[in-house]
Amino acid sequence: MKTLSIYSKNKVLTNHDVENMIEIEHVKIKADAYNDGKHSGMNDQPPAKGDKLIHYIESYKTRYEQLVSKVLQVYQPALQLPAGKMENDRATVTKKKLNDEIGKIKIEIGNLHRELGNYDPSGLTSRIRKANLISVGLFVTDIVVNTQAFEVSGDNYLLCVLLSASVSFAICLGAHFTGKKYQSAQSKIRKLIILAIGGIFISAFSFAIASFRASLYRKTGVDINPNLFTIFNIGFFFIAAYATAHYHPTKEEIEENREHLDRYKKIQKLTKQMEQKEMELKQYSHESDEKIQGHLQGLIQPEYLIERIKLMYMESVNEFKRANRLARKEIPDCFNDEIPPLDIPHVTLHNIIHKYKNHENENDTNNSDYTA
Repeated sequence: MKTLSIYSKNKVLTNHDVENMIEIEHVKIKADAYNDGKHSGMNDQPPAKGDKLIHYIESYKTRYEQLVSKVLQVYQPALQLPAGKMENDRATVTKKKLNDEIGKIKIEIGNLHRELGNYDPSGLTSRIRKANLISVGLFVTDIVVNTQAFEVSGDNYLLCVLLSASVSFAICLGAHFTGKKYQSAQSKIRKLIILAIGGIFISAFSFAIASFRASLYRKTGVDINPNLFTIFNIGFFFIAAYATAHYHPTKEEIEENREHLDRYKKIQKLTKQMEQKEMELKQYSHESDEKIQGHLQGLIQPEYLIERIKLMYMESVNEFKRANRLARKEIPDCFNDEIPPLDIPHVTLHNIIHKYKNHENENDTNNSDYTA
C-alpha cells in the first residue's frame, strides 16, 4: 500500500510512523501487564468480595485510550471530509479552467490549419537552407584559396586571411545581388546583361586587387600572376550567383508566403503552449488526486487503527490474567468477567459523513434565516 503523509502540528508523519508508534507502545503495555500480573499473583492476596476486573486493568485501559487519542489527534478524521471536499472543489475549478484554456488553443489551432489548407513551408525553408549552405561553403573555400594565393608573397598569415576574407565577402555579396537581379529579370536578354555586368564588375575588382598586389611585390623581386587570382574569383562568383538565382526564394515568393509563414509559426507556438497546459493539467491532477486520497486515508485509517488498538488492549488484558493465574493459587472470580470496552469516541466513516452533512444543512438553514 502506498505510504501517505499525515500533517500534524509539528512535523509530517506517515502511516508507517503512526503504526510503529502504536506497535512500540503496545509492546511496552503488554510487558507491563505481564509483570504486573505476575507480581500481583505472587502476593497471592485473596480477592476482595465484589471485586471487579477493571480494578486490575484500569491503568492499561487508560493507556490504550490515550493511544487512541494520539491517533485521532494525528489524523483528525472529523476535519478530513471538509478538507477533502474543499480540495476536490478547488481541483474541479482549476481543471475546468485549464481544460477551457486548452480547448480555446485547440480551436485557434484548428482555425489556423483551415486557413493554411495544405500549405507546407518545408519546400521554401529547404531552398533557403540550400542557398545559405552553398554561399557559406563557397565563402569559406574562396577564403582558403585566396589566402594560399596571398601567402605566395610571404606575408603574415593573419594578414592574408583578413585580406582574402574581405575579397571573398565582396564577391559573395556581389553574387547574391546579381542572383536576385537575375531572378527578377523578365527576359533572357536582361538576364544575360545582368550576368555580364556582374561578371565584368567582379573581374575588374579581382584583377585590380591582384594587379595592385603584384605591382607591390614586383618591387621586392616576387612575380605574381593576377590572372589566376581573377579566374578563381570569377568562378566562385558565378557559382554563388547561380545558387542564389535557383535556390533562394524571390521577393514575390517571400511576400506570398509571409502570411502563411506567420500562421505556421503561430501554430507551432500555440501547439507548444497547449502541450505545456496539458502537462500542467496532468501534473496538477496527479498532485490533487494524491491530496484527496490522503484526506480519504485520514478518514479510513483511524477507524482501522482503533480496531487494532482494541485488539491490542484485549491481548494485554489477557496477558495480565494469564501471568496472574500462573502465579497465584486462588483465581479471582472477576477474571471471568467480560473485559470492559475502551472509552473512546465512536469514529466511523459513516458517522463523520452524517455529522458533516447535518452540520452543512444547519449552516444552510441558519444562513436562510439570517437572510430572511
